[in-house]
Amino acid sequence: MDNILNTITAYRKERNWSLYDLAAHAELKPSTISTWYNDNAIPTIPSLVKICDAFQITLSEFFAKAEGSESAPASI
Repeated sequence: MDNILNTITAYRKERNWSLYDLAAHAELKPSTISTWYNDNAIPTIPSLVKICDAFQITLSEFFAKAEGSESAPASI
């Protein structure tokens, strides 16, 4: 679960996006994204698809980075 949020954060930081910026690009409510971080919740697959579309990556690329971040923090 933390790896998913860490991966989202890493992609956001690469683009200098705030949570609000991500919400706007992914066409999600900012409160939805805040809930993931504040309640340590997991985004749904449809939400992850929107996030990946916003980052212009595939789900496969997202999860490859998430799996890689298990052993080492993403360098930004």
